[in-house]
Amino acid sequence: MGITILIFAFGVALGFILAMFLFKSGNIKESLSTASNAANLLREAFPNISAFTVVDKIFKYAIQGTEAAEQLYKSGEIRANQRKNEAISIVKSCASIAGINDNSELQKIISAAIESAVNALPKTHET
Repeated sequence: MGITILIFAFGVALGFILAMFLFKSGNIKESLSTASNAANLLREAFPNISAFTVVDKIFKYAIQGTEAAEQLYKSGEIRANQRKNEAISIVKSCASIAGINDNSELQKIISAAIESAVNALPKTHET
């Protein structure tokens, strides 16, 4: 089991490094796609490790939650400073329905996934 965790950690780190490289180069959509593809490859290589499925679901929920929160902001239903909390609430609701238990580690994943999804959104205002 120890080697499996080591391989898992290495694969995740490699996927995120590649995704961040693409993100820094300005190719945000490709960055998210690369991270998703890395997760898919790891999940196929280690089908008995449920963490891959959970993380993949959270990233998908984060994209949907972030887009929904942004739309609520654009329609005037929430204020700008409420978007992240709204996205978190949506992701947690999806995770709960999917039977994913909420804990501190999940909170970190949700926060990171939402930040990634926010970076992929078109800018609301030019700075």
